[in-house]
Amino acid sequence: MFHKFLFILLVISLMGLSFCYGVIVHRNQLFPYQQLLSLKEDLFPLSPALRSTHYRHKKSFFEHHGHHYEIVMVGDSITDAAEWGDLFPEKTIANRGINGDTTAGVLDRLDSILATRADKAFIMLGINDIKRQVPSSRIISNYTNIVRMLNQSGMTVHIQSIFYAGARYKQLNPVVAEVNELLEELAEHEGLIFIDTNSALRSDDRLDARYSFDDLHLNGSGYEVWRKLLVEYMLSERE
Repeated sequence: MFHKFLFILLVISLMGLSFCYGVIVHRNQLFPYQQLLSLKEDLFPLSPALRSTHYRHKKSFFEHHGHHYEIVMVGDSITDAAEWGDLFPEKTIANRGINGDTTAGVLDRLDSILATRADKAFIMLGINDIKRQVPSSRIISNYTNIVRMLNQSGMTVHIQSIFYAGARYKQLNPVVAEVNELLEELAEHEGLIFIDTNSALRSDDRLDARYSFDDLHLNGSGYEVWRKLLVEYMLSERE
């Protein structure tokens, strides 16, 4: 009886220690935190059926409508919110940004992006992956598949650095910086164009407060700065 009590006590103690270690791993992102995140992404990717209704409606619209464009803008809400025809009236531009989208989401709807038959593609993507704590390696793997398929279709691909977040979300920025370095390496390896958007929009390694009302998305002034960064790539002859 005494041995049985000791065994139960040992099991309870081990469970308690395991729980405490799990909390410490999650809170401090210790080993094997990133490995578990990667495994979770492999085993339980976000099903298309579970994506937001907004995502599904926009994806459906893109699949059924559109024509040949000179330029396609690929991304999430930051791209989605822009009136690209107002920013560059000289060009025919397909806005293929969807609020809340991720690199996996863009892969899932890539056919509708390729259908634009655009000469140039500009990608701004990744902040939602980082907010969901998708491992950097997975973000780059998805990016690699995206840019290779766009490039193989004949598009001149421009990879834009992910915007830094503002003060309220500054904890995201170390990962943003890490992913941006990897994106620049990817662009160099694949022979693509890399645009450092943060060069004009950041202040002390965060999004300048002048350019956002919520520390994530751009206001009108922010889009004007972004437009100036892109103008030479937008209006030049095909690179």
